[in-house]
Amino acid sequence: MKNFFSRALSGLLAVLLIAGALPAAAASEDNRLYVGTPVTAFSDGSEAVYCFDPPAAGAYSVNVTTDIAMNIYVSDLSGGEIYSEEIYLNGSCRRQFYLTDECSIRLEFYGTGEYTLLVGELPLAESFEAYLGYYHDNGDTYTACVGKNESIYVSTSDGGEGYVGHLDFYSSNPEVAGAGYLMDSATPTLFPKSAGETDITVSTAYGLQYTFHLRVVLPESVSLAERQELLLTAENEYYDFFYTFVPEDDGEYMFITDKDPDFSISANGEVYGADDGYITQFYESENGIAELRAGETYYISLRCYVYSSYDAAESVIAFFIDKPVAAEGITATDGSGAELIQLELYTENTFTAGAKLYPLNARPEELIWSCNDSGVARIDAQWSSSAQITAVGEGSAVVTVRTADGRIENSFILNVKSRPIIYEGDNFIEYTADSDGSEFEMEFVPEKSGYYRISAADFTTYGN
Repeated sequence: MKNFFSRALSGLLAVLLIAGALPAAAASEDNRLYVGTPVTAFSDGSEAVYCFDPPAAGAYSVNVTTDIAMNIYVSDLSGGEIYSEEIYLNGSCRRQFYLTDECSIRLEFYGTGEYTLLVGELPLAESFEAYLGYYHDNGDTYTACVGKNESIYVSTSDGGEGYVGHLDFYSSNPEVAGAGYLMDSATPTLFPKSAGETDITVSTAYGLQYTFHLRVVLPESVSLAERQELLLTAENEYYDFFYTFVPEDDGEYMFITDKDPDFSISANGEVYGADDGYITQFYESENGIAELRAGETYYISLRCYVYSSYDAAESVIAFFIDKPVAAEGITATDGSGAELIQLELYTENTFTAGAKLYPLNARPEELIWSCNDSGVARIDAQWSSSAQITAVGEGSAVVTVRTADGRIENSFILNVKSRPIIYEGDNFIEYTADSDGSEFEMEFVPEKSGYYRISAADFTTYGN
């Protein structure tokens, strides 16, 4: 009898052990992910854990499609975190990783609903370039200033399709600058420390490297209303200027650039606070205003680009900081920023007119554009400092720009004329006109469909 109960108990324990093992094995298999095989499930508001064993070391994407807010965690099997992010989804998201060993993917949901999880394989980038701020044509040498951190970006030779992934950094002179990641930031950051030069080497987890040269300078200190005149001479070049500013009073300050209207140049700048990070951005045509605190140090970077189409051998762009004041005057301008007094258009042509408030540190205001004869021209669109004007019919009209309160205004004369019309003959059409150096248009009305050759001086086009 004793042996019978012993055998029965042993059998029962074996059945219980087998029964307990089956659900665990099934759950483990159900929660294993494979490349290219989607998994669709329903979340009850708790978490879901999946395992993925990459078939080979390489780049993989994790794609989640759902409308549920969630956290996503990717960890190695020892618990070391590879990636984590809180995502508020409204459709789908795609995250990419370089994986060598088996990992777990944990989804922590903040609601109920259906979701789909898919792991994909990605091609590795064959080469890449690293650059500071944004790409420019000055080769692989960049300039930064002490105290102002800069973002490092990468681009691949395959148009962004190849995977680059997490980057590591090495500075040949760490006393001058280092690089790394700020907390909770996926974008690498450069940290300039002292004036000097160094090489920054950027490398991927799978062995690709790229090196650029960095020159770190001390920013120049500027005072309120102190005008800095910056000489620009070379074509197709970027110029970087760096300043620090310490306001004496709390309040609003305006960051202003003023360029020669006959000089083809673009300029934009950014203001950073030591503790606040990015504060404001400004351009040569749209200056920035920021609220600053007395005694704090603010970093200003100004980047200028010289276009190859300019005529002058050299020119100057001015930069200064001042407190904003109420506008005292307004001027209508053409595309280069020069004052508009009279403008000539052909019918159906459009033109974008600009406006400048004076003095240069005038606070931006809403501007209203109007035309006194809608049969000659109409205002199609208005923006903060410009308007699109369309010529409607022959004649003259007055275009006016004024502040919204009507306090100040300025006008220019618009003359509209019809294009000359020529007709197609048997073989050849010739139209001769004297040019005054401005734009010339004509209208061609063919008698039948076909191909026509249109020549003007040494410029030839073909069309229907």
